[in-house]
Amino acid sequence: MESSNPQPPRPSPSPALSLDARLGVDTRLWAKVLFTALYALIFALGTAGNALSAHVVLKGRAGPPGRLRYHVLSLALSGLLLLLVSVPVELYNFVWFHYPWAFGDLGCRAYYFVRELCAYTTVLSVASLSAERCLAVCQPLRARRLLSPRRTRRLLSLVWAASLGLALPMAIIMGQKYELETADGEPEPASRVCTVLVSRATLRVFIQVRGRGGGC
Repeated sequence: MESSNPQPPRPSPSPALSLDARLGVDTRLWAKVLFTALYALIFALGTAGNALSAHVVLKGRAGPPGRLRYHVLSLALSGLLLLLVSVPVELYNFVWFHYPWAFGDLGCRAYYFVRELCAYTTVLSVASLSAERCLAVCQPLRARRLLSPRRTRRLLSLVWAASLGLALPMAIIMGQKYELETADGEPEPASRVCTVLVSRATLRVFIQVRGRGGGC
């Protein structure tokens, strides 16, 4: 039966090897440059587009009418938050400098929490918008009676609250740990990573439960 405790750091390979070689990571310089260019383009376009969308909606005089503006604002804020948090972290610690993890245990948990939060918020915001559009097309009289800007704001508040709850487990199962040990049996500081802390069995259960919950 598999233990529920996370695996301890494994003994460090030959100190003569570089840390990347000892940990099995080897990203070529050309790949780093390519990914940096792609990330920079995504960040620039995504940030500008989402910020402009939020500005137009908040300004109130232009942009999408009625309830639609609140859905646009929710999607824009979610995308903007994801870009501002994920792109700098991934570019620094996953593309250029794999080890050690530079943002601490709290930063690790917050990073994965924000990623999940934005993913759930985007999906649920699109789903709520689709449900409103479906009701408006299929039952216009009922939609006119039921749908209002105030109820849309409440619905999107519920979407963000539900997303917070669904993303919270990521802040529990993820965290900072050390991949290697020194010759004295102590954790090697340079091998600090942000990764899953629970066992594989626990992770499988989490993925299955989350998959079923997301499919409902």
